[in-house]
Amino acid sequence: MQKTWTYYKIRDVVDAASTQTLSAPELAEHLRANYDSFVYHRRDDDGNVRARPCSAHSVRGAIGFCRELGLIEEGDICTLSDLGEDSLNPLQFDLVLQQAVLDYLDRHQISYDQIKSAIEEAPVPTPRALYLRLSPALAESRFRTCLFLLSLCGQDTDQHILTGSVVKVYEASA
Repeated sequence: MQKTWTYYKIRDVVDAASTQTLSAPELAEHLRANYDSFVYHRRDDDGNVRARPCSAHSVRGAIGFCRELGLIEEGDICTLSDLGEDSLNPLQFDLVLQQAVLDYLDRHQISYDQIKSAIEEAPVPTPRALYLRLSPALAESRFRTCLFLLSLCGQDTDQHILTGSVVKVYEASA
């Protein structure tokens, strides 16, 4: 996995919020300055690829998504929720994130069973096709992010809920 994927950004937001008592703008600046997941790579005019920090707006978006997932409490200061505290255990991070994503999708009127069924029924279950089939009450980009996170969580521990299905989803869209 690339260090700049949303999965690592979420892990880093949780880690930073567990060690700092900061507002969202302060936490965003701390993340930009200290975490490798909040960079992008760009080729300069001289042909060299260099890492550059993500925009503060982008980092604040990741913090906001962590709040939406229930990992960070609402409020002026970014403090971890009980779920966020649970995710600090490296052995539980994937399962906590997986459950947070499933709960998030459920709050947007889409269940895991609906996703699984749509994957099985669609002739070519690309993320776009699934989005159109399910018509979830959230933006397509957020739906894709959630599918992507569900495709990663639990891979290393054989607790991967989209095993087999996700290959079909992402190979079909390649």
